[in-house]
Amino acid sequence: MLTKLSARSGFLSGLGIAGCGAVEGFTGETAPTSFVLALTPALAIPLLVALHARQPASRYGDVAFLVNLLGLGLFGGAAFTLNMALYYTPGPLAPTT
Repeated sequence: MLTKLSARSGFLSGLGIAGCGAVEGFTGETAPTSFVLALTPALAIPLLVALHARQPASRYGDVAFLVNLLGLGLFGGAAFTLNMALYYTPGPLAPTT
């Protein structure tokens, strides 16, 4: 049951990225596509955990899982900030003198 939910979560993550990429290819970046792209890394984490649970135990696999989990978490935070916070800034953030 958990594996199926994780697979569906990973599929939704990939579908969100591909769908938003296709839409942004024609219309440019919009608020709805930015919202979806901000949430897709969070949908990929359950898939990563399920894939790790299915592999044989090894030190290399554990280190690889940890590196991937940290990288996905950092990427997710950067994507969320870029698409949810910085998208709505009016222009360049230059100091005023």
